[in-house]
Amino acid sequence: MSQYLRKYLAKFKGYVPGEQPDPSFIKLNTNENPYEPPASVINDLKNGLKDLRKYPDIEATEVKKQLTFNVRVNKESALKMDSIVVGAGEDELLDLVFKTFVDKNDRVVFFAPSYGMYKVCCDIFDAVPVEIPLNPDFTIPEQKALSTPGKLMLICSPNNPDGGRVPNDLVSRICENFKGIVVVDEAYVDFAEDSALGLAAKHDNLIILRTFSKSYSLASLRVGYLVSLNRDVVLAIRKVKQPYNVNMAAQVAALASLKHQPEVDEIIKKVKDERNRLVGLLKQIPQVKVFPTESNFILIKVAVGNDETNMKINQKIFWELKKRKVLVRTYPERGLYEFQRITVGKPEDNDKFVQLFKECLEIGLSG
Repeated sequence: MSQYLRKYLAKFKGYVPGEQPDPSFIKLNTNENPYEPPASVINDLKNGLKDLRKYPDIEATEVKKQLTFNVRVNKESALKMDSIVVGAGEDELLDLVFKTFVDKNDRVVFFAPSYGMYKVCCDIFDAVPVEIPLNPDFTIPEQKALSTPGKLMLICSPNNPDGGRVPNDLVSRICENFKGIVVVDEAYVDFAEDSALGLAAKHDNLIILRTFSKSYSLASLRVGYLVSLNRDVVLAIRKVKQPYNVNMAAQVAALASLKHQPEVDEIIKKVKDERNRLVGLLKQIPQVKVFPTESNFILIKVAVGNDETNMKINQKIFWELKKRKVLVRTYPERGLYEFQRITVGKPEDNDKFVQLFKECLEIGLSG
């Protein structure tokens, strides 16, 4: 069978998602919202699932229409429907961007570490991945960002795994200098203090990606949207989009979430408040370095010795936590061995995690 497969599959390594355990675990490894959508959204979803024999709206028209009420480019102008493409989660939208702009051997620039699907998409589309290492504090090295050529540049902001947001002035300068398409992945932007969306009016080569998976608690339904104020960009992406890419349930739930935005905002505030409290608790542990975050997760580093010592202790902590039915995210990549990413959970889960983390840390320190 291997003779029939595309050649890239011989060396291809697919994306490895976070483990999905049974419900008895405290699950802090995949950046899901710890809270269900508001009851009003659930009720609208139940009431909206009618006439399932029909195909869903090919353009997700009602979702786009509601987005024009909820999302503003800036104080002067609202988002317009012809600036939006709705997709089956951000992953499909990322795939559409590659289908639209990336030919074989085109250079795709992104920063590392970041979302693993960027490299996966490069492999699938036979593009040349150009990885720019982030600074030790996970900030973007400005000189390289402003001088590295390519067809497409991907910027995750807030970035996964550290949670830091790229300043708008740097994004703007990148758009001015980069002779290609710049994509800002704002999957976690609702937990941040600012957005790059306002820059879209200034830069024709800027695309913004957003999702309903995180702040709207709709990860299981796979729905997101893309924004560009360049009409030619949107028309080109719509050409390669599958006709019925977003199912009816996803459209109904996304629309309901937007209509009940104040209730969603209350949940977002709860997550942000709990994130800040959890950061405070983790900062009290002397052997742990906590990185600044504007997302719904926190990156920490075990910092007690050299990298090898830290790595061994970190791995011990991970497995000891797992024995106690607590899952966090660790990384197999060199340079991230001694890091853990913790999704912000409910207060009781976070308190339990901190308690068990301290116990497991002592085990790790004792060898």
